[in-house]
Amino acid sequence: YNSLKFLKGEFMKEFLYIDKSYIYAIVRKDLSGPAICVQTAHATIEVARANLIDPKSDHPSLIVCGVKNEKELISFSQELLSKNIRFKSFYEADLNNELTAIATEPVLQENRKHFKKLPLINQKDLLGGAK
Repeated sequence: YNSLKFLKGEFMKEFLYIDKSYIYAIVRKDLSGPAICVQTAHATIEVARANLIDPKSDHPSLIVCGVKNEKELISFSQELLSKNIRFKSFYEADLNNELTAIATEPVLQENRKHFKKLPLINQKDLLGGAK
């Protein structure tokens, strides 16, 4: 990147991140903090098991977002389907097979806009979640 130091502003950002990909994990915030972590891992493992990540590509970044409950997670899943963004769902057997988390295929810059409305999981969610 040293040869690119002369570039400034938005053009530089676009140039450097044009091929950068992101896996979005969306998890329910009505779960306990530990469950949020575990369900996120389950969903991202399902993405890998389904071969949604090209092994020749760069390692994608992981973005973890939250929704209030299962109803909102189902609704957002339907939005992703309508936008042709592939994802894997995880249903937790210990919670009556409820949908607890989803994770997407690697998403490129042009499709990141669909996730902007989702809040990131934060420390409060992990420490103060449901019990």
